[in-house]
Amino acid sequence: MSKRETQKGKPVETKRPKGRPKNKPTT
Repeated sequence: MSKRETQKGKPVETKRPKGRPKNKPTT
């Protein structure tokens, strides 16, 4: 999990892949 957030820089895509990890949907 940490490797993903470090690789992409967007941990949101790993915890909640809503389809827009760049949008950071922390809802």
